[in-house]
Amino acid sequence: MTTIGLVIHSLAEGIALGASMYLANSDSSTSDMGLVVQLAILIHKAPEAMGFGTFLLHKGANKSQIFWNVFAYSVASPVAALLGYVGLLSVTIDSDQDMLLLDYYVGLAMLVSVGTFLYVTTIHILPEVYSSKSGSHHNHGHHHAGKVDHSNQPKTTAR
Repeated sequence: MTTIGLVIHSLAEGIALGASMYLANSDSSTSDMGLVVQLAILIHKAPEAMGFGTFLLHKGANKSQIFWNVFAYSVASPVAALLGYVGLLSVTIDSDQDMLLLDYYVGLAMLVSVGTFLYVTTIHILPEVYSSKSGSHHNHGHHHAGKVDHSNQPKTTAR
């Protein structure tokens, strides 16, 4: 489920990237937004992929599973960017109104991208990382020499 969510995230950011490449290459006043979107996506992609691979390793996936999951996640964005860019080249955008509408759709794609990333992170990744199934993971207490320090946990009293 985590991979599916992150692939959806990658597809949405790829569409936004393709549209932003189109905007950056246009002669409109929105070309600066295209460059900002491109830069933001390119800066975060590598750390995000490394974090996803680390999560899969933490989850116990083997090397092949890690490779194919990270590959699917990594390929989705450039493929969607290429399709988005080529798709926009085939459409006639000849007015400022059309460019503003394109800006709007780039914004929507970015919202979907951010929303799916936040959903996957908070619902699927963080609970698993902070679960105490094996006893060796951090669960709001602090591990010291094999013992857990619960001094920062709220005290409960028996009634």
